[in-house]
Amino acid sequence: MLKLNRRQMVSGTDVARHLSAYLDKAAERGERVFVARNNRIEVVLMGIEDYERLSDYEEIVEHLVAAELIEARRSEPVVADLGRLLSEEGLNPDELRKVDPE
Repeated sequence: MLKLNRRQMVSGTDVARHLSAYLDKAAERGERVFVARNNRIEVVLMGIEDYERLSDYEEIVEHLVAAELIEARRSEPVVADLGRLLSEEGLNPDELRKVDPE
């Protein structure tokens, strides 16, 4: 759960009235501004450096997850059950025999 103090949260109305000041706060001072609508945080304003850093972290996590999946699959034996694969596709082995390749 995200814990914020009242200074970090502003209303959407206040942001609309003082957009330039909030953009300066986020872009120049590196502060994150949490914008609420109906007493619920809906948006976060942040500087581009923060955004790029978060995007880089997200990409690193995606690569780590992919690497873990690849490693897990390498350690598993590859065995295909044709009957199961066909049934997952709603087919049965008799239908394969009916197929004329010509």
